[in-house]
Amino acid sequence: MILLQQSQLNKIALTLSELASPSLPNNWLFVFYFEQSQGDEEYSKRVQLEDLAVITARYNYFELIEGTDVTFEIVGDYEYYVYQMPDAISTNELEGLLVEVGKMKLIGTEDNSYVHNVATNTYING
Repeated sequence: MILLQQSQLNKIALTLSELASPSLPNNWLFVFYFEQSQGDEEYSKRVQLEDLAVITARYNYFELIEGTDVTFEIVGDYEYYVYQMPDAISTNELEGLLVEVGKMKLIGTEDNSYVHNVATNTYING
C-alpha cells in the first residue's frame, strides 16, 4: 500500500523489475483511480515519475510532490496502476505494459495519524 499526504513530498518504493520488460525503457506511468468513483475517468489521475533508485534490480524509488506533480482533490482510498512506458511523455496506459497494481491512501495535510517519525539518535546497548 502506498501512503500519500497532500501538499508535500511523498517517497514511494516499489519493486517493478519483476514484471518489467527489458526491451522497454524505464519510463513509469502511475494511474490513480478514486475507489468510490467506480473507474470514472473524471476521478483518475495520471503522472509519469522518474525512477531515482541507483540499482533497480531490488526496488524502484520515486518522489511525488502532491500539488505539483499531480493534484488530488479528494482524500481517501485509491487504486493505483504502474505502467512501463515506451516514452517519457505519454499518459495513455494503453501504450504501456502493466507492471504493478495496488492500493493508495491519500491523507490530508492536517492528518498526522499515519505519520511515523523516527528519532535521529537511536542507541542500542548490547
